Amino acid sequence: MLKWDEKIYGVGIPELDSQHKKIFQLINDMVNHFQKGEKDEALSQAAVELARYGAEHFSYEEKILETIGFPYLESHKKLHADGKKKIREYLLKLKIGKEISYYEVLAFLQEWVEKHIGRDDARYAEFYKSIKKKNKQKASV
Repeated sequence: MLKWDEKIYGVGIPELDSQHKKIFQLINDMVNHFQKGEKDEALSQAAVELARYGAEHFSYEEKILETIGFPYLESHKKLHADGKKKIREYLLKLKIGKEISYYEVLAFLQEWVEKHIGRDDARYAEFYKSIKKKNKQKASV
């Protein structure tokens, strides 16, 4: 199970932190279905919902990063594209009835979220904090 830790995963932009928490919850929902032996349920409805919500989140996050002038936006978009591609591959396998490892899917999601939010998103969080700090300094002058 993924556990939200503001110090590790918080990016300082309330809307994005809320969306990240929702992604954690969706993955944890998949884990719960899996632990109850509801494998098909876990990797069909929950996976589709996670893919849908994740795509919405990526789009929203990319718009925010463009607005704040994040200098590594293109490489961040590439990370999102890679994550979406992998999830689509799992969904396609499910759709055509191909056998997939539930452990593999859950391990991928957990690792990807922990690394992406905990490391990759931390880059724009630092950039955003520096902008806020500069704006406060300008406002006090």
